[in-house]
Amino acid sequence: MAASLRGYVWTDFDNNNESEEDSREYDTRGGVFRRRGVAGRGGRPPGNPLLVLRPLLSSLPARRLDRLGSRPRAVEGQLRQDEAQEAIVNQSNISRRRFRTAAVLALKQCKRKQTARVRKCVCLPSNYALVEFPVVWSELRANRQLCDGAIRCATGELFPVHRAILSAVSPYFKALFTNSLKGGKSETTEVVIDSVPGEIFSLILDYAYTGVCNVNADNVEQLLPLADQFEVLGVVQLCCQFLLQELKPDNCLGICKFARHYFCRDLEEKGRRYIRHHFKRILYESTEFKELQSEELEAILQDDELNVKNEELVFEAVKTWLEYRVEERKVHLTKLLECVRYGSMSYTYFADNVLGWKLVQEDEACQRALQPAKVYLGEQDSKQNTEIDMKNPLSRPRVPYEILFAIGGWSAGSPTSFVETYDTRADRWFLSVSTDLTPRAYHGLCALDDLIYMIGGFDGNEHFNTVRCFDPVTKEWRERACMYHARCYVSVCTHAGKIYALGGYNGRTRMNSAERYEPQKNQWEMIPPMNRQRSDASAAALRNKIYIVGGFNGQEILNSAEVFDVETNQWSYIRSMITPRSGVSLVAFRDSLYALGGFNGFIRLSSGERYTPNNSEDWQEVTEMFSPRSNFATVILDDMIFVVGGFNGTTTIAYVECYDADSNEWYDASPMNLNRSALSACVISGLSNAREYSYLSKVRDLGQGQATSNSRGKPDQAGEGPGGTNVDMIVDEAPGMDAAGPFQGQAGPIDGMAEGAVNFYEEDDIPDVLRPEDPSEEIRNVE
Repeated sequence: MAASLRGYVWTDFDNNNESEEDSREYDTRGGVFRRRGVAGRGGRPPGNPLLVLRPLLSSLPARRLDRLGSRPRAVEGQLRQDEAQEAIVNQSNISRRRFRTAAVLALKQCKRKQTARVRKCVCLPSNYALVEFPVVWSELRANRQLCDGAIRCATGELFPVHRAILSAVSPYFKALFTNSLKGGKSETTEVVIDSVPGEIFSLILDYAYTGVCNVNADNVEQLLPLADQFEVLGVVQLCCQFLLQELKPDNCLGICKFARHYFCRDLEEKGRRYIRHHFKRILYESTEFKELQSEELEAILQDDELNVKNEELVFEAVKTWLEYRVEERKVHLTKLLECVRYGSMSYTYFADNVLGWKLVQEDEACQRALQPAKVYLGEQDSKQNTEIDMKNPLSRPRVPYEILFAIGGWSAGSPTSFVETYDTRADRWFLSVSTDLTPRAYHGLCALDDLIYMIGGFDGNEHFNTVRCFDPVTKEWRERACMYHARCYVSVCTHAGKIYALGGYNGRTRMNSAERYEPQKNQWEMIPPMNRQRSDASAAALRNKIYIVGGFNGQEILNSAEVFDVETNQWSYIRSMITPRSGVSLVAFRDSLYALGGFNGFIRLSSGERYTPNNSEDWQEVTEMFSPRSNFATVILDDMIFVVGGFNGTTTIAYVECYDADSNEWYDASPMNLNRSALSACVISGLSNAREYSYLSKVRDLGQGQATSNSRGKPDQAGEGPGGTNVDMIVDEAPGMDAAGPFQGQAGPIDGMAEGAVNFYEEDDIPDVLRPEDPSEEIRNVE
């Protein structure tokens, strides 16, 4: 009998396609499935535990085949065993006992494959709103029709209810009405709840009948505990969402503690994240900060992701908390001071403020604990230009709240697709492996909703109208809707959740057209054109308006500036800049516009100008950068202006500088790993995986990051590294130019020229404006 069955293949009822996985033999002696040609016990059964022999299917009555085939796939495991057994018994001598044994074994093995479900926090799910609440329920409640139960509250109110409806949203009331809590057999129709005020229970009933609950600041503290007690999860979710929206520096500590007390883990985690990101404001604005327990404060200060610009702020937090109740809290002094990472402090601040603090001077144990920091900072102070030892626990950098992304650009005579990220806490740059397939330069870059959009650009041959989108969490690049026009030297900015692409060069002419992109619709739309043609200009958004300055119109470098009013949908001129600038960077910072660097037709500029709408009529000069540059990237990071890369008139550079508006001074930052111009950069705040872009995750690969220097002087202008030698022409960089050959006429400032290329014209012979009108006219470059 067993031999007669070895040639058959077990097959699903609804799938007659034989596959390797479903090809099994049934061993009647062992009661197990075997893969054909494999000896011994083993091989798991197919997905459907009730299988029949394929040759036997043809003999089943048509009526039964229809019944078997019409069953949905979800209930295949519940096929009537007697039908399958009858078919098999009629065609073979397999006993019912052995078939039933095989089926049971198959069912058991399938059950083993099912993974155990892990109960998750339900305080902030996204599916509670999908529950339907028929309108008839609220009508029955309002008219008190078909009511079969009642709830009496502490204040004496009696609420007629429908027990089935209330039981559907609350397992607690289901058990209460069925008397399951007392182990009785008879159902209960009226329940007395002494601990619930009537107005609060009315809100719970509102949700049970309509799915809506009026949660506000006055009732949420009472409503959430009671909803949790009665297991009305929908109300718990609404309360948690309300608290999440109400998170502020002056209440976030209390909300986080409240969520922890009622086991709302999702809300608690979001509260912790808010505390980490807004710690400075919490320290100065929250009265709850001084009421923290020592363990709570210690946990906050030890967090690697605490968003503090410097460790001086951490020390100030310890000092503020201790001095609020000195006698009671000074026993925690040593433990809390160990949370401060002194390696990034100056020795002067450490000596004057930490060692000079009265509480420290009176505590010998605390002085001994601070001795290693004193020695380390003393050595750092005595050695000029000493690199900070990041491996030392005293200098361990925290995870930055903001990550700077620098993408693309012109390097070593050609466009690149390299992505570099900057960790401002460690002052390190790191190369990323998440490069796009197509290199490009002279493109626009912006961040919106934690996504990076790369717009337009040029790859040495083609001018792009494409848009690429990078997700820094999944680290994937995706295509988005294309613009109406190809644009390199495009000016890009964001406002009110939309992206604006202005002007640019399409390979034939400079443009004054403008487009706007809405990510939710993945669609571009044309907006009114600018008053002037502009390529190599720069744009920024400020106070519900879009500003654009400078650029090149095909004939001259511009110093004019325009503003687009989003409400009136019109362009208008504003006061012109002091200096014409092409390859300029415009950035909005502290209610002012800063126009930095660029090319004026003769030299690359290190100067900058500031314009404050409605407060000043003219542009005002600001402190000059250390290095002149054009076609560079500018971002706001750590409340400072960062300028990245560019072309200095001789070569592409990797230098990075930052501007502190409070001191009105520029400072050096660590340079990039690659020399490049025509790049773009943006900043994303609060990434869930920010640690992956930080020094702490790159600590095993320190060779990538450049070491920072404590010096704050001018950078070396030698500009060594892969870079393009430029000529001082009023022509856009790289587009239209072959790095190894002649440069065709429709081009602009050529920062991307191959290294070593010498211009046919001598510098003194170059006219102020050199723009070939005929595309066939060449500007020759010889090696």
